[in-house]
Order: sequence, then C-alpha cells, then structure tokens
Amino acid sequence: MADASELFTELAAARGIVLREDTLHSIEEICRRLDGLPLAIELVASRLVVLPPAHVLEALSQGLALEMEGPVDLPERQRTLGATLEWSYALLSDRQRELHETLAVFAGGCSLTDLRALVDPGPGLLADLEALVAWSLLRSDVADGDVRVSMLDTVREHALSRLASSGRLDDLQRRHGERFLGLAVAAEEALEGPDQSSWFERLELELDNIRATLDWLLTSGRVEDALRAVAAINRFWRAHGHMSEARRWLSLGLGLADEVPIDVHADALWTAAQQASAQSDWQAAEPLLEEALALFRRAGRGRETAFSLSALGSVSLQSGEVERAAALGEEALGIARELGDERALSAVLNMLGEVRSVQGDHEQAIAHKEEVLALRRRLDDPSLVLNATLNLGYATFQSGDLERAREALEESLTVAENLGDALHTASALFLLAELDLLGGDPAAAAPRIRQSFAIYTELGSDRDRADCLVVLGGVAAANGAFDEATRLMGAADALRGAAPLDLFELKVLERYGGELEDALGERFGRLRDEGARIGAEALVAPVVHETLAD
Repeated sequence: MADASELFTELAAARGIVLREDTLHSIEEICRRLDGLPLAIELVASRLVVLPPAHVLEALSQGLALEMEGPVDLPERQRTLGATLEWSYALLSDRQRELHETLAVFAGGCSLTDLRALVDPGPGLLADLEALVAWSLLRSDVADGDVRVSMLDTVREHALSRLASSGRLDDLQRRHGERFLGLAVAAEEALEGPDQSSWFERLELELDNIRATLDWLLTSGRVEDALRAVAAINRFWRAHGHMSEARRWLSLGLGLADEVPIDVHADALWTAAQQASAQSDWQAAEPLLEEALALFRRAGRGRETAFSLSALGSVSLQSGEVERAAALGEEALGIARELGDERALSAVLNMLGEVRSVQGDHEQAIAHKEEVLALRRRLDDPSLVLNATLNLGYATFQSGDLERAREALEESLTVAENLGDALHTASALFLLAELDLLGGDPAAAAPRIRQSFAIYTELGSDRDRADCLVVLGGVAAANGAFDEATRLMGAADALRGAAPLDLFELKVLERYGGELEDALGERFGRLRDEGARIGAEALVAPVVHETLAD
C-alpha cells in the first residue's frame, strides 16, 4: 500500500493540505480500506478539505466510501465511487450483473468449484468472468493450477447492496453457509490423517468464508451447526494460531447452547478447553474440562472421557497437584486400555509421562514418551507425531540428556514448520533456544527465542511469553548486558503473575540469577521492579516487530 499512501499524500498536497506525520497510520488504513483503488483514493482525498484523516477513517468505518463525492470537475459518473460502479454495471449484460452480485456473497474470494455450486455453470461462465476481470470488478489469481476469484472490499460492498435490494441475499447466504459448513465438517476427519497439511492450508485460504458462515449460522439461530463447525476444525484453530478467535466463536455459541444436543455441547466445551490450554490459560480451561467430562460420561463416550481426564491431569500438574494428576491419568489409562483405543492411549501415556517427570522418575517418563511416539507414528497422523517428538524432547531435556533432546526437538521444528503449526513451532524454538543458551551459545539462542516470543505474542499466550523473556534475559546476561537482563526478568515476573516458576525458567535463573545479583548489588531489585513496571511490550516490541517483518 506504499504507492497508494504516496498517491493520497500527493493529492492532499495538490489541494494545499500538508499531512502531519502522526496522521500516517490513518492514511495507510484509509488506503487499505479502499483497496488501493486510485479513483477511490482521489474521491476520499478530496474530503480532506473539510475532514482530517482520522475523521475520514471513521466515515469509512461506517460504510460511507461509496457515497463520498469527488472534485466537481470530474465527470458525473466519477463524482462518487458508487456512481462509477453503477456506470460500469450499466455496461454489463444481465447475466454478468447477476454473476457479479452472486460472487459478493463469498468473503475473501472463492474457487471456481465453489462458485459453480452457487451459479448456473453454463457454457458462458468463463467468458463472463473474464469480462468482469477486464472491467476491474473482479480479481483473478492463479496458484498451483487453481483459479481463485475475489473482489476488492469497496466493490463487494456495492455488489452486496445490490444483492440485498434484489431480494436474493438471504437465499445465497443460506447456500453459501451450507457449503462452508460442509467444508468444516468434512475437515474434521481429514485433519487426523496424512493430508492434514493441505487441509490446514485450505482452511486458512477459506477462513473468511468460514467466518461469514459462522456469523450467518449464529444470527440465523443455528447454534448447533455453528458449534459443530467450530469444534470440527479444532486442530486448525490451534495449529494456525487462531485460538483467541475460536474461543470468541465458542463463547458466543455456548452462551446460546441451552437446547443443543449433549454431544455437540460436550464437543464445544472440549474445544474451548483445548484452545484455552493452548494459550496456557489453565484457569479458564479447568472448568470447561470438568463440564465436558461430565457430559462425555453421561453420553457414554469412552474415548472423549479418557481425553478429558488426561487433559484435566495436565491442568492439575500446572497448579502443582501431582497426586490428583496421577490419579486422573490412571483412571484414563484404564478406560483407554479397555477400549483398545490407540489415540486415547497415546494421550493418556503422554500426560502420565509428564507426571513421572515431575516426580523425578525420568526413566519411566521417557519410556512413556517413546511408547507415545511409536503409537502415533503407526496412526499416520503428522500433528500427533509432531506433538510426540516435542514431548520426548521435553522429557529428555528434563532428564539431562541434552543431545537426545536436541535431536527430538530439531525433528519437531522441521515437522511444525512443514505443517505451518505456529504453536508447536514456537515451543520447539523456545526449547532449542534454551538448549543453546545453557550450552554456552547465546548467539544461536538469540534469534530462536526472539522468533518464539514473536509467535507467542501473536498467539496471545502470556505465560509462554514470560518463559521467553527469562531466556532473553539469560542471553543478555551471557553477553554482559546485566541491566537489560534484569529488566527482562522483571518483565517476565509481570507476565507470569501468580503462576509458579517452571523448570525452564529455574534453569536459566540458577545459571545467571546469582551472577546478576552479585554484579548489580542493590540495583538488582530496583532494575527488576523497573522491568515489571515498563513491561514486555516496551522492552521487546522493537525486536518483535523486526522478527515478524523478517
């Protein structure tokens, strides 16, 4: 959008308006809202005579782009963007107008396959699409041999308005919603198989259409279908870092879920708990898991009962309730073995391995993790293999076998990056950075821990960000930047809150904490308090922005 912002600034200057530097963000957002369309920018820039950029942006937020008038010396058809689009419409055939309006129901574009499901796929379809592209009413992108068509937001706004006026909008929204509800439901099984990477990509590509579908389902009172759709793509929300969004949809749906079937309600609660756990929000996860467990028991769903017991065990470990975690794990293990369910068994053994690590029985912990990895390799489920290799890395790290830990974590990182799994990528990077730091290589640790922190920032996981800040502090200490290191430790304290220090923080603090206190003396406490007061954003934001830009 740099060219669009430059055009906007030039048009303002031509009218004798000098834009201040503090308005640049508003100008960039205005150009983004207008899709960089030169005519739209010219029309909107003309309003600077009476409105500052922030007020223009507010008008655009209220959907007034199409009505904004341009300079009086423009032809009548170019006095407003709406008039320009109407003039373009007058040159189209009836079939082309109908096609264009139908396309507006897709959010973020669509494939030709999805388009054909909503329109008459007659012999003239491709020619009509080409005409719409030629008139700049449609964009066409070709990637990997597939064609995807989409509209600029301002053009889509106009087409939706016409669609609503024609009385066709409700029916098309219903058909669109049914199609993408079907996509979400079909994804559930596919996301457990070997093709999950391509399904992750497909769901990301269609995320705007899925959002539109969820919004339509909820506003239409189809709460059951909305909850079913969100739960069906549980893995996608976590792998691609959309946990906060999934939690919002589930919160909306669960607030209306009084009369949905018990299975749908239970799956929605389970999904909400998993999204919360992925953000280390254990306080929110626990009651969701308790309620889901009760419903799974009532419904006689053994596999999900074992999963829920295991997940509750993991939450219990986070609060130091080791005996409760072990008891929950043993109950879940009995259910999984009785069912002969390898997926459930792998989840339970994974959690029991965590219990054994906390209890100091590292040999048994590693044995559990190795059995989990073997089970999951047989299931031909890349995401579960990824999780298993990461957890084996954790267990071997805790046992002190750092060479084996690095081997497992390197495999985890490769698989996570291939799957586009943000959550596991951040975890693997964090652990590898800690290994680098404790192994005496802060230069290797620095880029990894910065990238991990950046990802966790996007994922909204403050507890994991606190871990990253401690390692960042260790890197600074290893480089002799003691003031910076101590402030980072203080910022980690603020993010961690009342949660206890974990193993990874303790190892860094054991290595560098005493050195920092000895070097700084009475300044140590003041600097640590200062870091807590300043906070992570001010201390690390420049690093995060650079990392995300790379």
